[in-house]
Amino acid sequence: MNMFKKTFVLVSFLVTLSVISGCDNKVDGEVLSGQQLLSCDLPLVPNAAGTACVEPPPLDCEPPTVPNETNDACVIGYDPSQPDPIVFAGDNEAILFYNRANRGANNSPNDPSYDGYRLHTWNSPNCDAYAPSALAPSWDNGLVPDGIDPNYGAYWILELKDGYGECGNFIIHIGTDDAGKELGGGDWKMPLMQDDPVFARMNWTISGEPAVFEYPITSLGEGSLKIEEARAHWIDTQTIAWNWDTALPVSSEVTSAKLYYSTNEPVSIDEDGNISGTAVDLTETTLTPEQQAMVPLLANLPAYSGSWTAGEAKAMAKGHVVFVGFDASDEAILATQVQIGKVLDALYTSSDNDADEATLGVSYNGS
Repeated sequence: MNMFKKTFVLVSFLVTLSVISGCDNKVDGEVLSGQQLLSCDLPLVPNAAGTACVEPPPLDCEPPTVPNETNDACVIGYDPSQPDPIVFAGDNEAILFYNRANRGANNSPNDPSYDGYRLHTWNSPNCDAYAPSALAPSWDNGLVPDGIDPNYGAYWILELKDGYGECGNFIIHIGTDDAGKELGGGDWKMPLMQDDPVFARMNWTISGEPAVFEYPITSLGEGSLKIEEARAHWIDTQTIAWNWDTALPVSSEVTSAKLYYSTNEPVSIDEDGNISGTAVDLTETTLTPEQQAMVPLLANLPAYSGSWTAGEAKAMAKGHVVFVGFDASDEAILATQVQIGKVLDALYTSSDNDADEATLGVSYNGS
């Protein structure tokens, strides 16, 4: 038995050698050796024919990233293919760009897309940079843009004080409500100590994007669906008024809507567009004269209604609520948080004996 195993292995080895020997290329009966692969020193790579070492093609990077110096990774940095801005920061100046091209702006010199948008600025101990001329007089009287760049949108040129600090505080907004704050709301800081001498003290922003960029940028690419701002208003038990940015091109494409809510954690949207939370269908409706009188600032907005009870509305309002618009293909194309102040009034103060009739806080009886 052992002899059979050894003989079988030897025969197999000889057959394998014979097959390998027969694989050599033959031209006119002459055996040619196998072609040797071209070896290149990085970062060079073989060309398509395999005959020479060449520079690798540029990486295809999603905005706002660009290929690094060695062309082997995508990083956030300056893209030399971007056009120069029409203004540059002078000594003791900072420039902030604000681009609404993703909202339908054409960035012409008098583009009405920027009408009403103001810049609020202030100094603080940790962010002390602005000269008096660069400080907004008040929240309702912000700084008007100094001009509009054809590629990067509206811009403000801000005078800096002598010995200015590392950053400048700012908020881009329209109106005085929090819903009018740009870049996702909140307070923002622009860096003023960039290493790049060409774009020192210059920063770029894009409408709806919660970020400040230190290099020229015109777009972040397609991107995924985001929950932006708080432009939906829950005005009574079953009615939602929708105040989406009318300059956003996809606004006109909304054909249906849903309300998403979660009582455990915030509603979120992953990279594939999946929306967390519980979804409730909404039906398009029109505000009645009574509803319009109750919310005159929202009277002419598109509205939707839901078929839930007051008890269900109370449970939903305790959590995180998001309004989502869908196009004709039933694809979610926009999402915004829902303001619930009015519905809380409707649920808890509209009856004769509820929250606004209750005795709250400390009460005294006699002495």
